[in-house]
Amino acid sequence: MIEERLRALVRHLGATALAEATEIKARQRWQTVTTNRKVKARIEDMEELLKAFPQYELWLWKGEVEPAKVKSRQDTKKPIQTCPIKT
Repeated sequence: MIEERLRALVRHLGATALAEATEIKARQRWQTVTTNRKVKARIEDMEELLKAFPQYELWLWKGEVEPAKVKSRQDTKKPIQTCPIKT
């Protein structure tokens, strides 16, 4: 589940934005995390993403969001499959 949320979050943020905001400068690595399910996401990928975007930590680890960060009340009733947090 965490790996799927990580992949969803990388899709949400974009490989280019992550390459610019993190120490992992290879945009292709972020694209691989998103698209190639045969390749496991690394702990380093998650660490770098959370350093750059700490507001996603709760959602990434547990699939939960802080009520103040949810886009709408409806989002709290649906299963979280894509990142519901405002950027």
